[in-house]
Amino acid sequence: MSTYDFAKKHLFQPLNIEDSYWYSDGQGIHNGGDGLRLTSRDMAKLGLLYLQGGQWQEKQIVSAAWVQKSIQPIFRTYERIGSYGLHWWSDRIDPSDDWTEDNFYYFALGFGGQYILIVPSRKRIVVFSSELYDHSLRPLALFRKYILAAE
Repeated sequence: MSTYDFAKKHLFQPLNIEDSYWYSDGQGIHNGGDGLRLTSRDMAKLGLLYLQGGQWQEKQIVSAAWVQKSIQPIFRTYERIGSYGLHWWSDRIDPSDDWTEDNFYYFALGFGGQYILIVPSRKRIVVFSSELYDHSLRPLALFRKYILAAE
């Protein structure tokens, strides 16, 4: 079973995600790390799934342990982005404060400025869909300046 077929059966179908596309290479292999296209609404569903610890409509779709492990900062990367875990980026709401549950958010970052941003302490999900190929970090800067700062 391909990665895409597995995702459709075990993730997209339970979330009622019907309009998706996942790029594959010349051999038909979906590498799992990029090339997934979803609507903004479906991106928000993935954000809600993660905000709810892997549960969707009271059914565990993704293991809660995996959700927690995947959002933890493992590698400190670029100062302007944050830290990287297992396909999720993370950062502190207040960079001058410690990493705590109240001072933490995480996000998926896609090509051209696609974002799923989750702020667990505020029970907030923000989705950006854009075509900012030369400025793909701009939505993140806007999120930090206007959405995080407003609360």
